[in-house]
Amino acid sequence: MTIPSTGELLRQHRFRAGLTQEDLARRAQVSIRALRYIEQGRVTRPHASSLRRLAVALGLTGDDLAALLGLPAPAGPAPAVPAPAVPAPAVPAPAVPAPAVPAPAKTTPTGTVPAAAVDTGAGTDTNHDPGGQTSREPGRDRDRVPTAASPPHDPGPDAGLRVRILGPLSASLDGRPAGIESAMLRGLLGVLALQQGRTVPVTEIIDVLWGDEPPRTCRQLVHGYVAALRRLLEPERKRRAPATRLRRTAGGYRIELSRDELDLAAVDDFLARARRARRAGDPDTAREALAAAWIRWRDPVLVDAGPRLREHPAAVALAAKRVSIALDHADLALAQGRCAEAAGPLRVIAADEPLHEGVAARLMVALAGCGQQAAALELFETVRARLDAELGVEPGRELREAHLRVLRGHVPAATSPDAAMPDATSPDATSPGAAPAVAVPDAVPAAPVPAVPVAPAQLPPDVAGFTGRDGYLRQLDELLPGGGAAGTVVISTIDGMGGVGKTALAVHWAHRVRDRFPDGQLYVNLHGYAPGPVRPIDALTGFLVALGVPADDVPDDLDQAAALYRSRLAGRRVLVLLDNAARSDQVRPLLPGTTGSLALVTSRHHLPGLIARDGARQFTLDALAPDEAVALLRRMLGESRVDAEPAATARLAGLCAYLPLALRIVAANLIARPRHRIADHVARLEAGNRLAGLAVDGDDDTAVRAAFDLSYAALPEPQQRMFRCLGLVPGPDVTPGAAAALAGTSPVEAGALLSRLADRHLADEHTPGRYAVHDLLRLYAGELADRQDGADRRRCALARLAEHYLDRAVPAARLLYPHVLYLPCTLSRSSDPDPFSGAEEALSWLDAERRNLVATVVQLGRHDHRRAAWQLADALQGFFRVRTATADWQVVNDAALAAAEAEADPAAQAAAHLGLGTLHDFHTRFDEAARHYTRSAALAREAGWTHCHAVALNNLARIHWVDGRPLDTIDLLTQALTLHRQAGRVAGEAVTLANLGVAHGEVARAAAGTGERVGHLRHAAGYLTRALDLHRAIGDRRNEADTLRILAATRRDAGEHAEALPLAERALRLAQETGDARFEAIAWSTIGTVRARLGAAEDALNCHDRALGAAREIGDRQLEAQTLVDLAGTLALLGRPERAARRAREALDIAAGIGSRPLERQARASLDAIAGSADSTDPATAARADPASRPAPAPHGHPVHHPDPGTHTGGNRSAEHRLARPRVRHDRKSLGRYVVRPAER
Repeated sequence: MTIPSTGELLRQHRFRAGLTQEDLARRAQVSIRALRYIEQGRVTRPHASSLRRLAVALGLTGDDLAALLGLPAPAGPAPAVPAPAVPAPAVPAPAVPAPAVPAPAKTTPTGTVPAAAVDTGAGTDTNHDPGGQTSREPGRDRDRVPTAASPPHDPGPDAGLRVRILGPLSASLDGRPAGIESAMLRGLLGVLALQQGRTVPVTEIIDVLWGDEPPRTCRQLVHGYVAALRRLLEPERKRRAPATRLRRTAGGYRIELSRDELDLAAVDDFLARARRARRAGDPDTAREALAAAWIRWRDPVLVDAGPRLREHPAAVALAAKRVSIALDHADLALAQGRCAEAAGPLRVIAADEPLHEGVAARLMVALAGCGQQAAALELFETVRARLDAELGVEPGRELREAHLRVLRGHVPAATSPDAAMPDATSPDATSPGAAPAVAVPDAVPAAPVPAVPVAPAQLPPDVAGFTGRDGYLRQLDELLPGGGAAGTVVISTIDGMGGVGKTALAVHWAHRVRDRFPDGQLYVNLHGYAPGPVRPIDALTGFLVALGVPADDVPDDLDQAAALYRSRLAGRRVLVLLDNAARSDQVRPLLPGTTGSLALVTSRHHLPGLIARDGARQFTLDALAPDEAVALLRRMLGESRVDAEPAATARLAGLCAYLPLALRIVAANLIARPRHRIADHVARLEAGNRLAGLAVDGDDDTAVRAAFDLSYAALPEPQQRMFRCLGLVPGPDVTPGAAAALAGTSPVEAGALLSRLADRHLADEHTPGRYAVHDLLRLYAGELADRQDGADRRRCALARLAEHYLDRAVPAARLLYPHVLYLPCTLSRSSDPDPFSGAEEALSWLDAERRNLVATVVQLGRHDHRRAAWQLADALQGFFRVRTATADWQVVNDAALAAAEAEADPAAQAAAHLGLGTLHDFHTRFDEAARHYTRSAALAREAGWTHCHAVALNNLARIHWVDGRPLDTIDLLTQALTLHRQAGRVAGEAVTLANLGVAHGEVARAAAGTGERVGHLRHAAGYLTRALDLHRAIGDRRNEADTLRILAATRRDAGEHAEALPLAERALRLAQETGDARFEAIAWSTIGTVRARLGAAEDALNCHDRALGAAREIGDRQLEAQTLVDLAGTLALLGRPERAARRAREALDIAAGIGSRPLERQARASLDAIAGSADSTDPATAARADPASRPAPAPHGHPVHHPDPGTHTGGNRSAEHRLARPRVRHDRKSLGRYVVRPAER
């Protein structure tokens, strides 16, 4: 006859009992999968403990029991069946043998059950199914050895009453079910057992049993149920004897169970053991005790009860306790690298609590530590989707941080092979050979744990790929004993904006020096900018427990706790890292009190209180240097990838603004796309929303924006509003005055708000009174402004900023350049009071605000403030010419022209074309200059703006002169002179007269050897003398200087050397006083030519050297060519023809390169004369080789007098002299815009 297999027998008995696999698995407390495998024969040798639990759940006895267990059929009371022996764990301990004498049989409703079926030996934990049958504890399928995790009150054999609420509700008497089958009796027992030892009001019992619709006789029914439950729990109590288990009290009932009678007591004993071990610094014992507690409580409280009982506050509190056991165990296991052990309980809890972020976070880290990164990331996505679908929220900080740890690989590395703890979902929990990771003994008293000195090691893992910061690391090293800080309590703060790498630097340095602090390293993230920052008392509690103080002994009072903390640190060398602090008072209680320890604090803003009161040293962390940023990318992406695209890598670092967080994020995204080019990623960042691109793919909270959000959320509302205004600043920085205009507040209030933002590193006071914003913060502030302030409010803010700049730029222009031609609408503006005390202050303001003014002009033109755009550009013309800021000059004129064309305003267009023509003239792009001058003249005539028309003709005349057409030049200048006189413009008339003098001098040069030469020289001198008188009359000292210089050259060419020298020297002094480096250079050259003719050879050469050096310093090629021509003439005059020819050829090359025909003619004439006189020693012949001795030299290559701006009116020479340094290159006399004093002034 075929003997049925174990699986077949089991299936037959299950069918006979009318149970499903799920029912039997639940009763026996084995997994459904394990039961299924046994029945299917896939597990051929099931564990004896599993079979015992199944037999008990099925109520098997006698032959049926023996057959299932594979034992001989009993002839009478069956002998005890010993549990199978298993190897001891790694640390040997004496085995605990099972008793050899069989226990007496017990009577059950179905017959006599051998003791072996319900009692497998001394010290074996038992558990019960809902029917009351006894079973071994799930997963406890081997004999145990004593460990420190043994509970002192383990129930042992099932003598007497046993009530179990951890899992299915059950009660048994001497190992037999107590017969509590009624739902009402089970509900009553459950609510009482949940609150063992406490009175449960009758009203509460009624609510659990019937809910909102109790029957009218509910109180009488409760009393009846209590009586019935007493009979079942105390069957031997006599009828009128007082109840010992279920007592009536005032208002309700109370159940009284000893510690051995309620399963929760054993768990509490293990938890107490874990707490004691943690206080003593014994994490291994604590972990084992928590594992033992978990094994006894793997199912939810009262899992088979109704919803009202499961949702009772006491049940909810116990459910939270169960979760905390799994979390605490996981923390200890993960800290020891036992990732698989941590994962087992976490999987069970995650199934019961799918929205618990703390559970999911730890499970992610555990899975990643086991090498299952994909599973960890999938878990994150699953939880995030459920949070969004069911609660409408995003993952919190803890889950996001775990996600980031997994992405970065900052997870515990397995330190030893560990098996997973048994969990209820594992198919192998009861299969052959399975063993729990933690061996928990039964009923073995634990030896007392001696107190040991505790050296906490709480530092987070060191930062992978840490790069740069060498200077900061050296400064931090100086804090160590022997580095200048010995004998003091060292406190240091590292502050900086969010994402700049404060924590990374602090943690990295702490790991570098941790051996210098042998008594431990404490760490806490104070979450200063998150909702609900860590309170000092909570941080102190954590530190004290880590230092060996029992949690129950930590004072509740902050001062007392801080005193105890300082006492614990006294005489010890401990490093305390306080991360992400928000305030000094959050930090101060956590500081050590005696020498030897060191506190390092990181914060997003300055903590001046710590510096003032506690002597802290402050380190302010900036973004990485460009080479450090590239090095960080190289370290993360690999050398080959970066070396293949060095330019793209550098650009990528720049787009991240060299912020470490941003760099790590883009590197993480590129690592996830190994086939993508760095240049493609750069293109995406440049084309799209850069802040949106600086986020880890699939995790927007791991982003630069998320770091900024925390800083912004911590600001009071006025500071938030000011921060948003910073996103509207067009230029690189802002003053309190400009910020006040944007925000619509006072400069004093704006300054205070900017100062507070700087304290929080949301702005940077890079110069006293000037605040800049990091590139990415500026983008972030702009996004906030777009989102929160609306288009109208932003438009009004920009209009106020334009008014602010115009109210200062226009008065500065009037004060510094009173003779520049301005648009009538610009001159009509008034500023009261005058914002500047003098010329020096006005020029300093323009220099400081230059880049802001340029950016504002561009921004105004783009945002429908076109009139303000061209007015501001108009006010800056003189300044840009004097400072020769040609790039900025180009930008503002282009923006002004676009704005004027958009509004079809002819006068504004004429002004912009005139400015662009002058700029092209400056760069010797004469064809472009002529085009703009011609267009300006036509538009000015259309607008009826006579002054601009005259200036445009004057400047166009200069182009004709450069082209070698002096007579055409004179014609245009004559027209311009007529227009100026008609309009009554004295300044314009003076400039044009001087230019006519230059033009007649050029004609005289061309007429050398003819009778016309003298006449043209006489005309030239007359024009220049009248121009000089007018310049002096209107106080245009700068143009007075150049006119004097031209007049001196004219006298020199007429042979009047003695009269020429004082004129040239006076011109030099005026050029120096007005700060005109260009006019000063040509004055030195003219003095050199005059002194050479007076016989002072060395003085002459010194003057030429100074002129040539100045021309080259300011980068004016035309001026350089003119000074070389003059030097060549002097060298020829002094009898040095070879050097003279060399200098003349240099001048010819430059003149040809820039297309200046007059200078080409002068250089060629000089070379011809030098060649003709090379063999002659006759002074008269040598003199003919000097172009300066020939008719009417052009003024440094410019025959037309340029109306460059004067710096101020006469009578303020001391201020002029101060403004002369540093020297700047002024515009050439290219007939740019006339410098005109406003008529109303």
